[in-house]
Amino acid sequence: MDETTRIARWEALVEGFRRFGGTAENLIQRKGEFGLGLFPIDPSQPIELRVPGHLLVAADNLELIDGAVVLRDDSAYPKGFREWYADFQAHYSWGAEARSSIKCFEDGLKSLSDPLQKTLQNLGLLNIQQRFGGINEEQNLFQRFIATRQINWDGHNVLMPMIELVNHSPAQSSWIMDQDSIAIQGRYEGEILVRYSVSDPLRRCVQYGFNCKELMGFSVRLQLIHDNKQIIVDGGINHEPMTAVHLGD
Repeated sequence: MDETTRIARWEALVEGFRRFGGTAENLIQRKGEFGLGLFPIDPSQPIELRVPGHLLVAADNLELIDGAVVLRDDSAYPKGFREWYADFQAHYSWGAEARSSIKCFEDGLKSLSDPLQKTLQNLGLLNIQQRFGGINEEQNLFQRFIATRQINWDGHNVLMPMIELVNHSPAQSSWIMDQDSIAIQGRYEGEILVRYSVSDPLRRCVQYGFNCKELMGFSVRLQLIHDNKQIIVDGGINHEPMTAVHLGD
């Protein structure tokens, strides 16, 4: 595909997104340091990308049919959104690079030696049997695709059309979320990046399939005996307040 055609197709995608109520200003998809990503068209001007709540896609409202990611039920969406979303997934997300990169990473995990897989499982980082529990390879890849793109919004796991094309950087701020929408805005000299979540390099790699210099590291799973009591230490983020436990004098 030549550059003129590529830009024209992107502009048509953006215009469709706007017609449905989304906002997409001063941005385009192209190859960068982290593969396909979004970049400002004019770095001297701010970008804005906003997905209103009525365009967020519930993770359980997606299915894989003949290799295409499609909506199960489009009755809650504007007319024409089903076709727009299928085109978006086929040419800019799942079909553009996501499926192939996920397959490459997952094949690598499955090729790990049995002792290494067992070690990772004991450390609470990876369970190969649970990870690949689908009915076939394509469904496994599809489920991994969902897992790497869904976020929790208003108590529901959803995917964010357009925003899911943005890559991760631990040094950036996260999405702007409120009860009506999810958005990214601001000035970017280079690629538009956001912080997906707080994690460490090991968990980021296992969850998302890429290496990243995260700003912190968490403990691996440990089991200790203190005062005849078993203590389990498990790394990761705990969003609940800690509860003091008396371990004896």
